[in-house]
Amino acid sequence: MNDPGFRLRRTVRRIVTEVRRPLRQVREVVRRVIVDPVRRVIREVTGGVTRLVRTRSLRFRRSSGGSSVTPKPPPPTKAQCRIPSKSCPSSWELFDTEYDILDEVFKSPCQKYSTCNSCATQRKWAHSSCLGRLLNDMKGMCKAYTAEEYTVCNTEAAKFHTLATMQHRAVNPSPGWCVDNCVNQRGNPVVELSVG
Repeated sequence: MNDPGFRLRRTVRRIVTEVRRPLRQVREVVRRVIVDPVRRVIREVTGGVTRLVRTRSLRFRRSSGGSSVTPKPPPPTKAQCRIPSKSCPSSWELFDTEYDILDEVFKSPCQKYSTCNSCATQRKWAHSSCLGRLLNDMKGMCKAYTAEEYTVCNTEAAKFHTLATMQHRAVNPSPGWCVDNCVNQRGNPVVELSVG
């Protein structure tokens, strides 16, 4: 069979078969290649604090949210705030397997961090200030929990702060909505997140 079309079809079939591996195998590869090495780095950075004992009484529930795609904000009115309601980066969900704490507890700090990071260029905010505010806001959210839950929550906060540090990408130029008045209250790294 020297037909080039036959060889091409056979090669394409082989590639398609390889690409269609079951999701379980893909997750295993992602865990082995990405998640485990990052967890090792986090353990080294935090001094091994991320090793936790899971108990039945300690479970953070993931809220049943909608799509992770943020719709384009509408054009502004004079007093309207156009900040998109982004939550934590979707890549962080790979590291939220044990407690499902991101959407339940850290949604507001993530939204503030996203706004701070997006508008840092426009507002002349240092990225290190945005990172520091993310950690402080996440730890502030942990204060509502009992002693054991508080310890786990703080450890998870340190883990996601480390991820934010490792995944930082400057947003340049800042989006147009960064000029809105509400951005200073909802994204400024100097302003504490109000809990409650």
